[in-house]
Amino acid sequence: MAAPPANSTSTPAYSQVCPFHAKLISNCRVTADDHFQDVRLIRLDTSTADASKLRHNPGDVLMVQPSNDPDLVSRFLHIVCQQSSSQPSTVINLHPTDSDMTIPLSTQLPLPCTLEVAATRYFDFQAIPSRYFFKLLSYFATSALEKERLQEFASNEGQEDRYSYCNRVRRTILEVLEDFPSASSNIPLSYLFDLLPAIQPRAFSIAS
Repeated sequence: MAAPPANSTSTPAYSQVCPFHAKLISNCRVTADDHFQDVRLIRLDTSTADASKLRHNPGDVLMVQPSNDPDLVSRFLHIVCQQSSSQPSTVINLHPTDSDMTIPLSTQLPLPCTLEVAATRYFDFQAIPSRYFFKLLSYFATSALEKERLQEFASNEGQEDRYSYCNRVRRTILEVLEDFPSASSNIPLSYLFDLLPAIQPRAFSIAS
């Protein structure tokens, strides 16, 4: 998705709400295999784009919307579908219940969609969990030991333990869900959008 150019007042450029879906031509690593940084040159086919909309100025960036690895999606679906009526093919639709609520952009999550599509394109279960995540997850724990541990991570007193458990080792939400099976297997489908953050687009420098 090309970033909108600065000071543009004419035809709206491609943007997050009006993306151009480009075909990948090549994805080449430009740093040595033994280099600590994996820097890549990605070429995209924009020959079918509207030239009046696909434009950029120096300093603009390309926003790329990533998706989750299929193996990780399978692990996530195995967790949340264990003891619930939900299946990967379960259809999801969202409706705001008040004026302050927003729903995902259709370009990020087409609605209605299946749980599998949401797990692939929307739920960021590779993120490091927040304090709120532990608080909300604790409500679904049927194991007294799990509930106590989750509540501890969500408390002010448990801040240091939470940092050691999550941030220091970069433990992901998916890994935490696997560590607390009694809670993760009882999450109602309607709470997944409260519990899990959305995958955010990544910004990359434009070379042309």
